[in-house]
Amino acid sequence: MAVDRKTLDKAVGGTLLVGVLGFLVLSSPWTWSLTHPGRTLPDLAGADLANGRNVLLASHCANCHESAGQNNDTLLGGGRKLDTKFGVFHMPNISPNKTTGIGNWTLEQFDRAMREGVGPGGIFPDGRNLYPSFPYTSYQRMTGEDARDLYVSMMSLAPVSHQAADHELKLPINLRRGVGVWRLAFLDGKRGEEGPSPEGVDVALYKRGEYLVEGAGHCA
Repeated sequence: MAVDRKTLDKAVGGTLLVGVLGFLVLSSPWTWSLTHPGRTLPDLAGADLANGRNVLLASHCANCHESAGQNNDTLLGGGRKLDTKFGVFHMPNISPNKTTGIGNWTLEQFDRAMREGVGPGGIFPDGRNLYPSFPYTSYQRMTGEDARDLYVSMMSLAPVSHQAADHELKLPINLRRGVGVWRLAFLDGKRGEEGPSPEGVDVALYKRGEYLVEGAGHCA
């Protein structure tokens, strides 16, 4: 039985519309958040700056974000390049500069970037998916207290005025929205499981070290 052109066009258009809407839903940061509830964030008022500095040292953010041409791990103006088979990632400015860095980020925005892989901004109101070259798959293991303290520590550093270049990535990797589907598939939202402690060690100290290695210390 022949199908008239108008009916066929409607069927194709409807299928495309459903596909686009499905992609937008699956790739939305909100979808991941709704399916992975339970993350808590303590009040900023109780922040421990000394602990935040320890977490910052364990994280060694300067490995990627230290200002290019500098030898100072407290200047996090970015500018370095990470050349991969997917293209070139340009390390962003994560200093507290309010124009070119993260100085205008709230604690909630910082925590969402660290533990969910979603930054502020973007075309849609649900946020901007971050590429997993920023290892939030490890940072998701951090406690809310450590994320908060790290935020306070980073905001106490010197602001650096430097606008990092945009990433130079290949298709389809450069379609940032699609990272949301990757997050939904591979970002489990779990703190991780503690292993047994060796005999003869300070258990509390060992557990803290294990936690830092599995979480904040990914880039150290």
